[in-house]
Amino acid sequence: MTLVSAQTFYLRSCLRMLTKLFLPKVPSGVEPKDFNIKEQEHVFNNAHGGLQAILELVPTTPKFLLPVLSDHFPYIKKHKIFQTSYIKNLLHITHYLPSLRKEILECVVNHVTKIDVSTDIIQHIRLFDLDSKVSG
Repeated sequence: MTLVSAQTFYLRSCLRMLTKLFLPKVPSGVEPKDFNIKEQEHVFNNAHGGLQAILELVPTTPKFLLPVLSDHFPYIKKHKIFQTSYIKNLLHITHYLPSLRKEILECVVNHVTKIDVSTDIIQHIRLFDLDSKVSG
């Protein structure tokens, strides 16, 4: 916190670091579907606490936060545990940063739409492949 309050040059780096904490750290060798997300809740809470402290120290933080949040969405093909955790954490931000509520919700809707479109395309390709195998 001292670094950000003394040198706002480091604000983006700190925001990126905190934003990465909104994704669960699934240990290697553990399938995402078998991971207990409840064990990660304290990390999420600490990340939110850090973000809230930065918001109090640096009033211009919201201006820099939205692009960072948008850039760190998990890849659309990542397991749903990553998608739901990140979205849940973004929605939690809207409780203590209501000025960005609309923009954060737009980001979430855009990302979920991309996931939906990607899923539809994959299902369409699978159906086409299945139809080709049956016909051929």
